[in-house]
Amino acid sequence: MKAILKTLLLTAFAAAHLHAADLTEDQKTALAGYEKVRAALAAMDLAGAKAAAQEASASGKLAEAKAPAEELAASANIKDARKAFQKWSDLVIPAAKGQKGYHIAHCPMVKGTWVQTNKKISNPFAGDTMPACGVIQE
Repeated sequence: MKAILKTLLLTAFAAAHLHAADLTEDQKTALAGYEKVRAALAAMDLAGAKAAAQEASASGKLAEAKAPAEELAASANIKDARKAFQKWSDLVIPAAKGQKGYHIAHCPMVKGTWVQTNKKISNPFAGDTMPACGVIQE
């Protein structure tokens, strides 16, 4: 019985101390660019979002996320920009999960999931119609 209890305690302790691998400098740079785009979309600033996406794409730090960033930079309207941003978010979320300073948020009303650096919801998919719609998932 003591052996089982000891094993359970050690397993619980080990699990509590597991964390995601640290982000590389390139990943941090990519997430900073993503955050600029997210904030611009939340503010309904299409021009700002496009400029930030272009800047992030040109940085060379986006890896597989470059395609949705370029798509967003070329968007004709905010609806298309948000579609591209969701594609970008789908690629960014796994890297940000479990990282200090990054929060995964979800809005069931617009079916959007994204990463943000603040715990106060700032919805890039709803803009000024529902800026605080969503919950922090992680």
